[in-house]
Amino acid sequence: MPAYITMHKKGYIGKRGEYLIEKQKQFYLNIRANFTDPKTLLDHKAEQCFTAEEAFSAEGVNKFNKVKIAE
Repeated sequence: MPAYITMHKKGYIGKRGEYLIEKQKQFYLNIRANFTDPKTLLDHKAEQCFTAEEAFSAEGVNKFNKVKIAE
């Protein structure tokens, strides 16, 4: 599930409780635009992912079973 779909910040949820998805997505895109170090950006994308590819993009030790998650 994309990070921006589960965002619970004031101003990013409509009056009836609906998610303002485009506004939420732009919030994360603005944060990503401020990174200057590619490794730090990659880590951020892995933690606040939009896609499964981003979620698994960080290299190194991962405590999650990627095969089971993919199923």
